[in-house]
Amino acid sequence: MGCDVNFLVDTGSGYSILSEDLYAVLPAREKPKIEAVDKRIRTASGDLLPIKGFAHFKVKLAGEVVE
Repeated sequence: MGCDVNFLVDTGSGYSILSEDLYAVLPAREKPKIEAVDKRIRTASGDLLPIKGFAHFKVKLAGEVVE
């Protein structure tokens, strides 16, 4: 199972960001529940990034599955 999605993985970042638009088009079987979060994320320029929550995804990168 799975679905192909192209996005940038920043291996030096503690988080990977997924847009609401991309999340909306994921098949239901691939769409984990978004959980509430009390963290704040800032962009490289220092601006706060509005976030809806967090979810855990399995990602296949270079043939290896990671969470």
